[in-house]
Amino acid sequence: MHAAMLSSKTTFATTTIATTKKSSTARRAIVTKAGKTIDTNNRRAAMLAKQAADKKKAAEAKAKAEALKQKNLAAAKKVAEAKKAAEIKAEAKRKEMAKKTAALNKTVGGSSRFAKSKPTKPNVKDPLAGKEYKGLFGSLFGKKK
Repeated sequence: MHAAMLSSKTTFATTTIATTKKSSTARRAIVTKAGKTIDTNNRRAAMLAKQAADKKKAAEAKAKAEALKQKNLAAAKKVAEAKKAAEIKAEAKRKEMAKKTAALNKTVGGSSRFAKSKPTKPNVKDPLAGKEYKGLFGSLFGKKK
């Protein structure tokens, strides 16, 4: 009985076409809208293919970003190790220079040759000592004594 209700016959001239109603989940393949025919099945397939391609691209980008992150972490670790080694080397060099300076300053008697080898400051007399400042034009226009 249901089969009889679901199927109908349409007759055009000499051609008979039998149609059977499908389940409600089936989609119409061709839709005419505003005078344009749209193949919805092809559009849906294209959309699904595009979604799958976008998901694949996103997964590839995520994997690439993770690889770059790991590479950067390794590079940062390497730089930190190099910096630490350079600090150790610089500290060793400072200690060596301190030993050399101490050896240079010491003599057998305990006095410093290096400190005594510095030249003394020159004894220069201040040329303006005891003179009074009379202003910018004081010497030209000031009172004569």
